[in-house]
Amino acid sequence: MQHRRREKVVIAGADAGGISVKTPRVGEERSGLLCLEVENPSTVVSALRERGIDVDTRLGTGIRISPHPLNTEDECDLFYNELLSLLRR
Repeated sequence: MQHRRREKVVIAGADAGGISVKTPRVGEERSGLLCLEVENPSTVVSALRERGIDVDTRLGTGIRISPHPLNTEDECDLFYNELLSLLRR
C-alpha cells in the first residue's frame, strides 16, 4: 500500500524533528489522516497553504495531513522540510 509508505515518511520526519505524532503509529489502527502536534496549528496551516501544501487543522488535533497514494515521497519530504522551517522561526 503506497499511502502507508507515505505515512511512514511523514512519521519518520516528525520523529526526526521532535514533532509529536498524535495518531496511532500502527498502520492498521489509523485512518488515512496523520495528526501532528504543533503550537499554533492554525497559523502553521495558513503558512503551509501559502507554500502550496494542502493541510488542515481541527480543534485539538494539531496539523492534519493525509498522505495519498498519488503523493510522492518527495512531496512528503517537502511537507516535512517546510513544516520544520516554519517551526524553527
